Amino acid sequence: MQVRRLLKDKNTSYADLYPAIKRDPGFSLAVLKEINKTPRIGQDPIADIGRAIPLLGMSWLEEAVSKLPVITHQDPPDKRKAIFRCYSRALHASHYAQYLAQQRNDHDSNELSSTALMSGIGEMALWINSYEVAQKIQSLMNDGIGQDEASTPCLGLSISELSTALRSHWNLPNLHPKPNWPKDARPQREMGVGLACGISQASEFDWYSQAMQRLYQQAAEYLDTNVEQVIPGLRNVAFETAREIHLLGLPCPAFDILLPPGAKRAARRAKKTTLHQHTKPAQGNSSPCVSAMKIPAPVAKQSSALQRLLERTMAEIQEIAGLQRVAFIAKSQDGHYLSTRLSLDQVENSKIWQFKVEATKRSIFSLLMSKPKAFWMNPGNLVEYGHLIPEQAADSLGTNNFFAISIFVKTKPIGLMYADDGPDDAELDAVRYDKFKQLCQRIANQLK
Repeated sequence: MQVRRLLKDKNTSYADLYPAIKRDPGFSLAVLKEINKTPRIGQDPIADIGRAIPLLGMSWLEEAVSKLPVITHQDPPDKRKAIFRCYSRALHASHYAQYLAQQRNDHDSNELSSTALMSGIGEMALWINSYEVAQKIQSLMNDGIGQDEASTPCLGLSISELSTALRSHWNLPNLHPKPNWPKDARPQREMGVGLACGISQASEFDWYSQAMQRLYQQAAEYLDTNVEQVIPGLRNVAFETAREIHLLGLPCPAFDILLPPGAKRAARRAKKTTLHQHTKPAQGNSSPCVSAMKIPAPVAKQSSALQRLLERTMAEIQEIAGLQRVAFIAKSQDGHYLSTRLSLDQVENSKIWQFKVEATKRSIFSLLMSKPKAFWMNPGNLVEYGHLIPEQAADSLGTNNFFAISIFVKTKPIGLMYADDGPDDAELDAVRYDKFKQLCQRIANQLK
């Protein structure tokens, strides 16, 4: 932690510490909790971290930094990744809030910045202090349930409500009304913080999504300007934030701005999309793809139509769900193996076409072929299901973060659709999982 290093230097000043502490949501929270733990009658909570630091003093800072939990490589990967994402979202929201406040000539932009920084403390607190509960909520979210809906049965309240309760309990800055301010000042400032948090969350997923376009429009209305001026302003904030935090190992959505629309993470793509058919030419006029699969009788008559449907769906999975690698996996002619029959691949040197597992051996893939079901393999369930991925399959996939779904026509399985975002464990999310399932389920519906 940079704060630890600075405190070891006797020449470090409060001015040196301020930017380092402000980049650490965990330490910022500790500072604001301490400075505001005793409410001052007739005074608002202190929101400016720069003002709070010298009031607390070096001795308190040195003691606090020794007590704060530190995220290390000993922590589970999903815990580290989740906390880093929370930190990144908080820092981006803080910077967006400050930018919006400054554009509106708000007299206390630091208060809005601090409020946005603390907006996600409920989720942060869960991952740091209640890892098992956070995992359970994440598991429900992986099944397509929204965060607040997933957290309510586990906590008795939503994560949003938990964040609000913690802010109140710790007497954190909460946009208190100021003397002589207009009556609508607080709602307008709350709207600014809400916009900042929304922009932080939406840009993490995709700068070119419909949600992000709506937020641009709302920001333009909030600032009483046009979208053409808002977009470069917010993107500049993202770039400045990335310069601050990229060396800390936190996610930086600004890097995705440089990519063309619909091509998130395209920097890893080095060749054009090609459709590979991994079968030997079949005799007669039947399709190579379908002749290599053991297609149930009701589907065999539609072989050409099936291949076109599969190819079209795979292209849509890439375009709509934003996934780089898509493969259709089916049984070999003798029924002994499951292997790739079609792949749509945007990853250089990918081995997805080499995928092959024994159809009769227990694995994630053979289990999916036994009944209609979708599955999301991710770091959160790796311990539970990792042993069901054969070594040969793991080598060809190169990732522990993927979607898979079995495709049935009536009661007969015709294969599996597989998709991921590259062989480097690129992070997936519930939104793309839902889109993937919807697109794949349409195949069976059209073949009935």
